[in-house]
Amino acid sequence: MKIPRFNLELFHTPRFILMFGIFAAYFFGWMFSEIAEKIWIEKEIFPFDQATSAWMMNGQHQLGRQMFSALTMLGSFKWLSTILLVVSGFLFYQKKRLESLLLLGGFALTSASVMLIKLLSGRIRPSSNLSLLENTMSFPSGHMAHSLFVYGFLAYLLSRFVKRKIYSLWIMLFGIGLAGMIGLSRLYLNVHWLSDILGGFTLAAAYLCLCIGLLESIQRNGSLPNKII
Repeated sequence: MKIPRFNLELFHTPRFILMFGIFAAYFFGWMFSEIAEKIWIEKEIFPFDQATSAWMMNGQHQLGRQMFSALTMLGSFKWLSTILLVVSGFLFYQKKRLESLLLLGGFALTSASVMLIKLLSGRIRPSSNLSLLENTMSFPSGHMAHSLFVYGFLAYLLSRFVKRKIYSLWIMLFGIGLAGMIGLSRLYLNVHWLSDILGGFTLAAAYLCLCIGLLESIQRNGSLPNKII
């Protein structure tokens, strides 16, 4: 009996890539909704939130505060907006208008979602001196969400110019890792609960997966597939 060969080309079709992007976006969106339900509706502070906040307050050092304060600036809205304007302008000039549109549109959607959910959740930040300087609600972390989308999408765009897949993977891991370190800086400085960081990560990951799926599908197909199934 002849065993049929498994066709790997299926995984490179625009329809599969779009479906995978939508599935990944749905998965991260579901994870975000699970976190948000406890915080938004039930107004819950998780035990691990209190434990990590107390640990960060007791374990802080002057050098650590200086290092993480500098790192957290890489996730500020002003800094990321400046990067976006420069990169999107360059992409548009290079006639990569779809990449520019998805970068700006995805960031705008992420930012709008963060601001709206912050207003609706009304979650108070952990008690710390730095928290008194923040003028927005705690959930979700805007630094985490904005950083993951911007650095993740830029890392993805850069990885497409690398021929060896292992290098592309390292570039993607670096972008996600940088965003993760920015989220860790917010946790170390005790201006966010751990669940705020997780919420910001899952929210941005959903938009990031959707934008990457759309970009890959459109560029491989020339347009969106007429039928997904």
